[in-house]
Amino acid sequence: MIKKRNVLFFVSILMLGSMVFKSCTPEYYAVKKFRESTQVSVLFIPNQVVFKTNSTIQNLYPKFTELPQEMQDTIWNLNTQLLEKIPDSSIVKTFYAGFLNLLKESDLRVYDPENMVGFNTNDTNAYILKIAQMEMDEMKQMIPYSEPIDSETELYKEVEINSLTLNVWFELTRAINDTAKPVVLFASYIISDEVVGHFYNALSGYEFRFKRDDIDTTHILPMSAFAGEMMAQYFYNHMLNMYTAYYRNLSDYQFRYVGNYILKGQAYSFYYPTENERFTIIEKE
Repeated sequence: MIKKRNVLFFVSILMLGSMVFKSCTPEYYAVKKFRESTQVSVLFIPNQVVFKTNSTIQNLYPKFTELPQEMQDTIWNLNTQLLEKIPDSSIVKTFYAGFLNLLKESDLRVYDPENMVGFNTNDTNAYILKIAQMEMDEMKQMIPYSEPIDSETELYKEVEINSLTLNVWFELTRAINDTAKPVVLFASYIISDEVVGHFYNALSGYEFRFKRDDIDTTHILPMSAFAGEMMAQYFYNHMLNMYTAYYRNLSDYQFRYVGNYILKGQAYSFYYPTENERFTIIEKE
């Protein structure tokens, strides 16, 4: 019991030390100042169309669009299981709700086309965020499984899975100068069949046995909602780092890309997102 208490005490000290260290960094103070003093307004404008893409068809038929329409329809129907099952309007509405509801929990002032009262286009801290394009991509792919038997032999098996990706491109401009070249922000949210498999030594030799949980139409709208929430967090962090750029230019300190969880109001909400946990900024030619 004494040893267990010592371990718990040691772990608690490490966690506390980590929080204290983070709270002493210049990034932390920049985040704190952004949350306390910067009144950023954002007008969020959704779109109404979701482009449907099937990467499996694109890979198998590079000249798909040149085929006769009847053949295109046959190939599309044979290889597409999910894309046509849910209306665009439902996907957009669900994504929009997830994005907007979470962002409204932040310290940004958030507006939409149906609620623009108070949005000041002459404010230098007012921005317009527009969804330029949404795309849903269905794809089949092979997932490899391998397991060594000895130093010279390895078992190998591939299992085909389906995946569904929601790609979203945003355009961000300042409201006071909305004719300027927008900043293009991109992110993806992916779901796929889940397969758990192992090799077993049976009487007839090694067999690969697996269990799978396949995605279906019931996963599409929850996927859209989760994607909206994830990208709302990405956007909040993007605005946060636009603000910290000011301090970056004043200091020799190497500022890291920072984040602050919208739904956590304490010190531990501060974190450092990886490159896979934030928007990709696309430079327009």
